[in-house]
Amino acid sequence: MVLGASVLLLRLAVRARTVGIRQFDGDDYISLVVLLCYIGDAITVDLTYHLGTNVDFTKSQFDAMSPSELDEVVAGSKLQLLAWYSYTALIWTLKACMLFFFGRLTSGLRMQTYVRYMSAVIVLSYVAVFITISCGCFPIQRNWQVVPDPGSACTVSYTRGMDDKSHCCRRRY
Repeated sequence: MVLGASVLLLRLAVRARTVGIRQFDGDDYISLVVLLCYIGDAITVDLTYHLGTNVDFTKSQFDAMSPSELDEVVAGSKLQLLAWYSYTALIWTLKACMLFFFGRLTSGLRMQTYVRYMSAVIVLSYVAVFITISCGCFPIQRNWQVVPDPGSACTVSYTRGMDDKSHCCRRRY
């Protein structure tokens, strides 16, 4: 995390020195959002790892836990959902940063039209991913439910299975 944050801060420092803070463009401001998403994601993933989630334990392990341990798992499961949101926000702010940069590079050229089209595609795809994460388990409280078992549709193990199935559909060369 320190290396990635340092690279982003160095990028902002170099940019501030070369053009000045008053001449920052969209990609410079988005880089600040990238930094916040990066740090937020790293923290939530680390806390999730240490607290545990509702998919890390079996039913018998949950039955043996104290109420305070169950509360930690609930907190970890909530942070896991937050990590999903912060990770997607990180990926899409990186995309936005590149689009602002490409917009600056193609300023006044025909290619800028393609950058604008891609910007719309990126916004729509982020909305689609956000809705997918939000609606993947209903009601949303089941994402962090520990006892009783929320079911496979509301746990990461279900999405892992979907990911495994998607590998079968890829072309092999």
